[in-house]
Amino acid sequence: MHMHQRFVPSLPFFLRVGLFELLFLTPLIFYGWATTFSMTKETFAEITSIGLFLFWIFILNKEKSYPFLKSSFFLIPIILFAFVLLLSTIWSNSLYASFLRLGVWGCFLLAYFLSLWVTEEEKWLSLLPMALLISGFLAAGYGILQFYEIELPIWKKVAGRMRLFSTFGNPNYLAGYLAASLHLGLLFFFTKKRWKFLWLVIIATLYTSLLLTHTRGAWAAFLLSSIFVLILILIYKGKKFFRTNKTPIFTLTAIILIITVIFSFPNPLNLKKAAVIERGVSAVEFRNSASQRILIWKVAFELIKEKPFLGWGIGTFGIHYPLAQGALLSRKENKEFIPKANRSIYAHNDYLQIWVETGILGLSLFLWIIVSFYKKTLSILKNNSSYVEYLYLY
Repeated sequence: MHMHQRFVPSLPFFLRVGLFELLFLTPLIFYGWATTFSMTKETFAEITSIGLFLFWIFILNKEKSYPFLKSSFFLIPIILFAFVLLLSTIWSNSLYASFLRLGVWGCFLLAYFLSLWVTEEEKWLSLLPMALLISGFLAAGYGILQFYEIELPIWKKVAGRMRLFSTFGNPNYLAGYLAASLHLGLLFFFTKKRWKFLWLVIIATLYTSLLLTHTRGAWAAFLLSSIFVLILILIYKGKKFFRTNKTPIFTLTAIILIITVIFSFPNPLNLKKAAVIERGVSAVEFRNSASQRILIWKVAFELIKEKPFLGWGIGTFGIHYPLAQGALLSRKENKEFIPKANRSIYAHNDYLQIWVETGILGLSLFLWIIVSFYKKTLSILKNNSSYVEYLYLY
């Protein structure tokens, strides 16, 4: 008679669960009486990351094994980029702002190395992306409830476009996460044979909530990235992928079109009369926030001109922005942007922000990381046909 072997969790198991919880809970955690939830999320992520890091160091020292160092094709550019981030604090005029931003970058870097170590066990290749996807699904579902005015009373002082901010406190932040989560939903839909209906429900929920945020930048990002992914699939997998997935592609396209139509015209489901198509057209015409983004980018280039090589210091974009904006708007050729004057702490473009804060040195290293990633992705697409290749692609 065989006895069932009792599962005894190991130290690495607890670390893997901790990383799963970090990825799952960070998008969902919030403090309802704050005007923005980013500080709450950052604080939670940083405290959790420090704990996971110390636990990880303990495990590595105990096992005397560092296999992730051999397999990391990003190791050199990432270490150099992290060094430049630290180095830029020397000429920063606000160590407080710099260290706040270093905490965020530290979470990103730690999550990468932990994920690399954790996914040596194959099942975690699916579990970690699933943590992000389920988290996005829950945030999207709550955003839809907000659209239909099913709400908690604590949000009365928190405003947002269409009053959709879910657990992010801002429709733009919510939309950015939903756009990224949508790609993960598509990944599971096309690579997992089971639970097709579940993935469709998740995709439909994410897409609906993304539309209802009325965030045109996130719409454009999702559209352009989807086109890019489709082109890569066509190049490296050929038409066979589309022939074998003809029915799923048709079903998915139909659902997306139906949802888009529902929230483009007045009907019983579109209670707030959201006009998705009209909102999209306004982005093409550079109205409202689109022209404000152009002003922010112009100011960013002004800052880059002054310190192009080493930058102003990590986390200091918002500190230098007001003076640079004033100088820009004082010139006659920029008077049309005066009504769009604003107070911005972000460049609304990661590449510009990195360039402003760390100079061409930091930007070059960041681009090295991006190029290394796509080089690895393309090599996997050429030589592999497993779930891993699509994970890299997305």
